[in-house]
Amino acid sequence: VLDLKETFWIIGIFVFSFLSVSFIGGEYVYLRYIYYIVPLIYLVAIIVLEKLLQGKSFLSNVILIIAIIFAISNATYGTSRNYSSYLFHYKLTCKEKLEAYSDKNLYVIVENISTAVPTGNLTQFELFDKIYMSSKDNIIENDMISNTIQEQSACVVYIATDSYWLNGLDPDRVLNKALINCNAEYEEITEGNLGKFYYIHK
Repeated sequence: VLDLKETFWIIGIFVFSFLSVSFIGGEYVYLRYIYYIVPLIYLVAIIVLEKLLQGKSFLSNVILIIAIIFAISNATYGTSRNYSSYLFHYKLTCKEKLEAYSDKNLYVIVENISTAVPTGNLTQFELFDKIYMSSKDNIIENDMISNTIQEQSACVVYIATDSYWLNGLDPDRVLNKALINCNAEYEEITEGNLGKFYYIHK
């Protein structure tokens, strides 16, 4: 049985861990960044209750039973759910769809250059031999996509559409401007991380 000093040490470690992660992460802190603290929350709750109920064997037993039921139900729910956050199952089908276009040039269009785009789409981008990542204005002003269509008849374009982490772009507006000097069509291939992939062809 833990004494009061040990209990305070555990609580102190929990508080320090939580505050340090929150301070370092700032506005980007989400539950996934503090998952390792969650079991400690349960442990601290049980320790506090055990200390409060010392000498009250009946209530202690009731709390213990509730804790066991809670742990079992949590474990069962966690393993039986059909969906779990941050597993990114969609990336498997996304990569399969893109493999058919891997011989084409890939243009990555963003409003502002961000490492989040290549990092989040690494397994998709690595399918392509030639990748050009630049700002929307640069690609449009230099007719990069139009020139590629005239030379190779087709290419793939990734457009960053996410408006939470990035300055999301409107794909239709961007592609209509990018293709103004050539007779080409576009269609969505698949959704990627923070954006969408499009097939551009004559």
